[in-house]
Amino acid sequence: MGGLPCEYLFSESVKSQQTIKDYISDKVPKQKPEGNQHYSQGIDIRFVFGDKKPRIDSDVEEGIKNAELKELKRAAEWYGQEIMRMIVRTQKITDFRKLGPIEEQATTPDLDQLDRLMRYQTTIQRQLSTAIGELLALTKA
Repeated sequence: MGGLPCEYLFSESVKSQQTIKDYISDKVPKQKPEGNQHYSQGIDIRFVFGDKKPRIDSDVEEGIKNAELKELKRAAEWYGQEIMRMIVRTQKITDFRKLGPIEEQATTPDLDQLDRLMRYQTTIQRQLSTAIGELLALTKA
């Protein structure tokens, strides 16, 4: 049996001092119920008598044989979804980085055009100041 995903499950379960079945139960979320029902996490109740811990599997094949097929399938589906989420996030980050220069170019004004606008603004301000001065002189007279 072996294989890379099973070896990963085995090594992670050994690191957390659990059987593969317990590791999957703790790590992989349960499937949501069918229909429009709200998802609620089930309560996991375990009775422990004495100091006896579950025996941790000594090799990959033994651990996989002790785990139920539906649990292994659920773990594989969940890890597959996690990999797809990471691929999508990576693609979004790549796309976002491409937008940076485009956004900078779109928001930075053309320097020649900005210079012409500033000259035009100065001319208009001068004309406005002259017109206000003439208006004040006419109102005093």
